[in-house]
Amino acid sequence: MTEPASDTWDHRDLPVLRSIVAGIDRGAHMTPDAIVEETGIDEDQVTIAIEALESDGLVIGAPRYAGGIRFVSKVSGEARRKAGSWPTPETGVGRLIAALQDIAENSDSEDHRTRAQKALDALTGAGKQIAVSVASAVITGQVT
Repeated sequence: MTEPASDTWDHRDLPVLRSIVAGIDRGAHMTPDAIVEETGIDEDQVTIAIEALESDGLVIGAPRYAGGIRFVSKVSGEARRKAGSWPTPETGVGRLIAALQDIAENSDSEDHRTRAQKALDALTGAGKQIAVSVASAVITGQVT
């Protein structure tokens, strides 16, 4: 039996995607050279990552010249969510948890610290998945 393909998402594809999204948000067409400079990933791996991202519809408009990629001009909404620049139910709940942790650790009010800690306790484990499901339902309009 052959081994599964190695996971390239965390160390190659996601950093390249984040670089592309950030550059496009600055108004730039992202070239492989700019991505190499920003990420430190070598050009061959950047090219492979762009092609993988393009094949999944995350990056759009990567014109070719002589077999290479000139630039990336657009990204999908899903790319923005994966890169972390657009919210998802998971990131919303993560931000809620971070805010509650800050209150539980830093509030001047004992009452606020206690209530924040109780809310944190409720959001751990299965509670977090329930919160993500609720946030998803709110975002998609299933709950008004």
